[in-house]
Amino acid sequence: MVIRTRYTKSQTTLPVNERVTNVKDAFSFNDVYKNVVKRKRVILVDDVVTTGSTLNEVMKVLKGAGVSNIFAVTLAMAKGE
Repeated sequence: MVIRTRYTKSQTTLPVNERVTNVKDAFSFNDVYKNVVKRKRVILVDDVVTTGSTLNEVMKVLKGAGVSNIFAVTLAMAKGE
């Protein structure tokens, strides 16, 4: 449902302060699913979270598509700088 619209560097290679700008506006919503998610609850799964920059960007896209609630689940938390 969410598409990466531009190349981004790996977040793991960047200092914490550059990760937000690295993924800013890097995702968009596939409008084919617009009616599927409108006013729905979504569970967003990420393998590893460090700063949450990627999760936050994807959440913005989902909210813009009309998702009512987003629950984020991560499998691991990486040690930040």
